Amino acid sequence: MIFLFRPIGLYIFAVVFIIYSFVLWFLPPLTKTKKRRIRTCFFSLWTLVFAVYYNTCKVSKLNYSTNNLGIPQNQWIFIINVAAFSVIGLLIDALIIFSRGIKSFGKDGIGLTDEEDEVVIKDQNNLIELYEKIIAAEYETIRIIPQYFENIKGELINNVLSDTEKDTFVDTTHELVKITETYFKKKNSKIQIGILEQKYINKIKSDYGLNFVEFSLLKSKLKEKSGYINNFKKNKILVFPYFSLTTVSNDTSNSNENIDTQKPLIIILYSETEDLLIKEQYTIINILRVFETNLQKTVSEIINELNLEEVE
Repeated sequence: MIFLFRPIGLYIFAVVFIIYSFVLWFLPPLTKTKKRRIRTCFFSLWTLVFAVYYNTCKVSKLNYSTNNLGIPQNQWIFIINVAAFSVIGLLIDALIIFSRGIKSFGKDGIGLTDEEDEVVIKDQNNLIELYEKIIAAEYETIRIIPQYFENIKGELINNVLSDTEKDTFVDTTHELVKITETYFKKKNSKIQIGILEQKYINKIKSDYGLNFVEFSLLKSKLKEKSGYINNFKKNKILVFPYFSLTTVSNDTSNSNENIDTQKPLIIILYSETEDLLIKEQYTIINILRVFETNLQKTVSEIINELNLEEVE
């Protein structure tokens, strides 16, 4: 380190540090954040400023008080100036480059706030609020399902007993769409839903403008029984499989007792205005499962009641 105490040595070190910082800026992969790369460049330039100051002002020739540590005078002067410049540089870095503000003073020192930390905290708070809305909307939707089927039950029984030409069946797929739309209304969300049979999967590629890679990834995810999400399209989409309890499969060997062998329905959530959450698929699946369980229960009750009517 002796060469640092010479004018040319300090300049060489500063220039090498600058070259290193700028190479690091452009050298892939960029694993550091932009602010941290700016920080590296700043300290390299700050080193050059120190070199100019130290040599131009001939600081090494100033008369400092002697030290008791046995350090040569020129080295002692260098150490003091490096420490002072380091403190000034760190303050500039903390208050300007990293956009930190002074939060508090105390016995433990000065508390600083970080702009990036505040952004992270804000995002986390927004996410917590969103999950609270999801949970509340899920609860409200599930809560109205029993009463919904009580109304359907009474209407279907009346249609059968009155011997009219009114519908005496439930379009399950249509009802699954309706109950999911109810959930989104309660969440004040503009997300829309579509349900397809697996044999129509190619419609997703054309309807939502997926390229070959995106569509291949979608099919791979569905094969793994997981969801595919894409928030980069005009129509942001979330696609996931749903193994229905009640919809009829073309494969007559399938049954509700062996649901994992059935071909799933494909649920598509899409929106032009808001990003989708991959975890929201589990909320939708839970609502649909409760809905179909109540549907099966209602159908059994209708059959039992109609049988009693015939006996009487």
